[in-house]
Amino acid sequence: MADRKPESSSAWLIVSVLFVIAVMGLYVLSEFTGYSVLAPFRSDQLEGADRAEGSLQPAVEACKRSARAQIGSALLDSRMDSMSTRYLADTQEYFVILDLTIEGQERTAYYYECNVMAVSQQVVRTRVTGPPGTFEQIGIE
Repeated sequence: MADRKPESSSAWLIVSVLFVIAVMGLYVLSEFTGYSVLAPFRSDQLEGADRAEGSLQPAVEACKRSARAQIGSALLDSRMDSMSTRYLADTQEYFVILDLTIEGQERTAYYYECNVMAVSQQVVRTRVTGPPGTFEQIGIE
């Protein structure tokens, strides 16, 4: 009987190592390919789940077009602030915040906030924020 215990413990060790390798493989697969084994079981994928039509990328593009129209050629670059941009389920809108780079004001932090309707991608509210007194320098009141 003493001979069987090492075989039994080594079998459990092999099974445990194979399980850890399988879990790590699934994690790597989901991280690098976007495929998730559990995706069909997520609650937001169930039929009838409350989801908005449309997606974030068109909302960001609509906000960028709005910023370009309001600020004009002084706008050098606009990038989505991924930490603040979010979906507002109660109003079915995306709240998009862009970090702006404005010509002649590259060291000053400006932000463009806009609410974009999820379904129609229509911009419904906008606001430019920055340090006090800097809007006159870029021609925005």
